[in-house]
Amino acid sequence: MHITRLELQNIKSHRDSKYFFERGTTAIVGRNGAGKTTILEAIAWTLFDLLDYKKDDFVSRGQKKGSVRVAFISGADEREYEIYRDTGTGYYAYDPQLKTKIADKREEVQRFLWMHLGVEPGTDLETLFRRAIGVPQGTFTAIFLESPAERKKAFDKLLKVEEYRQGAEKLLDTQRYVESKISSVREKIARAEGKLERASEIKEEFDQLTEESAKLRSDMIAREEEVATKRSLLTEFEKKVSLISELKSETEKLSSQIDSVQSLLTQTSGALQESLVALEQLERCRPGHERHLVVAENLRSLESKRTEREKIRNEFSDVENKLIRATNDIDRLSEESTRAEQAILKIEELIPLEVEQIRLEESREKFRASAADIKAAEESLKKTDGSIEKLRNAYKSNKDALKKAEEAHERAANLESLRARDIELGQEIATVRSTIEYNDRFRKEIQKGLCPILSEKCLNLKPGQTLESFVAEGSAELTARLSDLEKESLKTRSELATAVAAQQIAASLEALRSRDSDIAAEGKMLKDERERISSLIAQKDSIAKEVDDIEKQLVSLDNPSARIKIQREIAASSDDVKAKIAEAKVLVDSLTSEKDLIGAEMSRFESLDADLRSAFEERDETEKDHKAFLANEKLADKRSELENQIKELDEKISVLVKSRDSVSSNLVEKSADYDANLHYEVSEAVKASESLLVEYRTELRSKEERISRLSEELARISEIRASLHNEFQERQRLEEVLEATAFIRETLKAAAPRVARNYVHHVSIEAAQMFREITGDAELTLKWADDYGIVLEEAGHERPFVSLSGGEQMVAALAVRLALLKQMSDIRIAFFDEPTTNMDAERRERLAEQVSQITQRQTFEQLFVISHDDTFESYVDNLITVGDDF
Repeated sequence: MHITRLELQNIKSHRDSKYFFERGTTAIVGRNGAGKTTILEAIAWTLFDLLDYKKDDFVSRGQKKGSVRVAFISGADEREYEIYRDTGTGYYAYDPQLKTKIADKREEVQRFLWMHLGVEPGTDLETLFRRAIGVPQGTFTAIFLESPAERKKAFDKLLKVEEYRQGAEKLLDTQRYVESKISSVREKIARAEGKLERASEIKEEFDQLTEESAKLRSDMIAREEEVATKRSLLTEFEKKVSLISELKSETEKLSSQIDSVQSLLTQTSGALQESLVALEQLERCRPGHERHLVVAENLRSLESKRTEREKIRNEFSDVENKLIRATNDIDRLSEESTRAEQAILKIEELIPLEVEQIRLEESREKFRASAADIKAAEESLKKTDGSIEKLRNAYKSNKDALKKAEEAHERAANLESLRARDIELGQEIATVRSTIEYNDRFRKEIQKGLCPILSEKCLNLKPGQTLESFVAEGSAELTARLSDLEKESLKTRSELATAVAAQQIAASLEALRSRDSDIAAEGKMLKDERERISSLIAQKDSIAKEVDDIEKQLVSLDNPSARIKIQREIAASSDDVKAKIAEAKVLVDSLTSEKDLIGAEMSRFESLDADLRSAFEERDETEKDHKAFLANEKLADKRSELENQIKELDEKISVLVKSRDSVSSNLVEKSADYDANLHYEVSEAVKASESLLVEYRTELRSKEERISRLSEELARISEIRASLHNEFQERQRLEEVLEATAFIRETLKAAAPRVARNYVHHVSIEAAQMFREITGDAELTLKWADDYGIVLEEAGHERPFVSLSGGEQMVAALAVRLALLKQMSDIRIAFFDEPTTNMDAERRERLAEQVSQITQRQTFEQLFVISHDDTFESYVDNLITVGDDF
């Protein structure tokens, strides 16, 4: 796999950034906060679904959405694909050749990435990236400093050891499910056998209930005929009771209506008397009422005149206010005209001073620009002096290194053969140790010379030889072989360390020679620049004095330009003010004439107030008669209507009394023909017969339901006899499945630690080789233990990870993570975020050189180093400088 391009839109400090990546080692550099780590985070989020904070915090400030596009060449088919993801819901894989999306859902994109990243389906990409490909800044060594339990939790998930345990746990659910199914089948068989035992009892009960039901049905038919005769007699009595009740209700209803009409007649007679009294009051108040109406009409006319007078008064007041404002405007404008004439005279006095001000300000700006150049030159001089001193040291160091490189060139000839032999010895030693450990465990399992697997006598034993002695002889030979290999390995590592150190020095020979000539040229250029800066700084005091003199002269002038601007604004309004004065005088004359005309119009309303007072007094005098007339008028008009109502009510009472007498006579006649005691006796007899009939029906329904259930049960018993054979077969099949499930589960439980040990063994060998190459010390052996802890072996002594120096911890963690990535997948890409933390200058240089050689040996296709340290810049294949995109 090879990442070719990264595009960022509104992601943190990247508004619109695009980066192209080549194969080999790439250094990503830039100032703090420029967005170097953001490049790593964007690739991790898009390809490996890893983002350690909210998506909203990943978006540039002030933007609603950000997006990332990563292009890569797949190791599966050597074609280029693109993965797009944004902080909304967009996430898809795109084929540029076909110009179409080939996966546009999260699950589909993940399956696509599993295939083209070369990892097994189901791999946790987030854990793979976090633990091996691109460990976050500051956490490179953290997991190896944790407790064994924490390391186990982290690396078991990555190595998929946990999947074996989870598989065994899930099979436990399957095992329990099969056991429950077996219990269910056994229960069915037991129930079936129990039911078959009761078959004869059920048939006997079925026959007995059938006979009892037939007799009960016959008795119930006779009882139903008897109830029908009694119910017919009861119906006749109920009809008579209903008729008598209706007649009583009708009589009571007619009596209630007579009382209601009689009450209404009394009320109407009272209202007629009130109407006659109101008629007398009406005639007495009529003259005052008619006079009140005349006065009200006169008041409406006078109010109309008062409204007209108020309107004219408002117009007079408005004209008078306008006349006052116009007179004030003439006075104000006259003052403004005088100020404008004075401003013209002041402008002529200030013009020569303004010319002098402009000249002085131009001179001051020139001197200020020169002072700024001098200040910048002073800062530049310090940097230049520092650069010269640094260059001198670099020149001396380069000369020393050049001499060493020339001496070491010849000593590195046999490096590759030594390295190959060292790897071969490491693998052979690991194989022999593994075999010895296996033999030791195997020997403990031997009992009485029998094979622990087949429980039979071993066929390879010689006469008189025991299985234990046979295995012991093999272990002794392997132990001797291991001792020889370890001695040869120590010698090879010593020779390899010398050759590696020589190669590292010799590899930089040409670069050092080129650097020597570059330093000389750069030193001459810096010397010339320093002389120029020094001559510029010498003018600093004279320029400062000139600026000070100009400032004093400007203060004495008191800014004539600003004062002229103010006076010109005043003088510019002179003509406009004069025109406004003429307009205001014309307006005053017009308003004076209008005021006189309105005053003459108001003389028409001199007697209006007296007329209004007289009319109000007369209205108050007649208001009492007016109100009394209105109060009695409606009541007096109702006399004829009330007299007609009294006549109609008398006639209605007469009709209702006749109807009530007729209904009462009919009620007496019908009551004489009804016998209440006989009605009660018949009703009780019907109730008793119906109650007994209900008991018969309930009992019959119960027996029929029981017969139906027994019939169904007899049918099921017949089916059970036919299906019992199938249940026996199902029980046997489930018991065989249970046995197989238990065997697979035990196998998975035993496989988990073996898988872990296998991974650890191969990763440990690979990591040890990388560690020796980076440190340049062939005497050191790095081991990755079964508890995922790192141990460093030196001269037969083991040092745990926690006791290593910061630089040794960083190199050891780097070696294990790269070896782990190589074993786990086909991904040959890794990211190092600030990998030189806690390293001295020599180890940083060696790490940079070894990182560059990893891609040269084609162990990895791409390595990305994110660092503010310039150590890597001389060793990488590509350099990307990250800056602000704002």
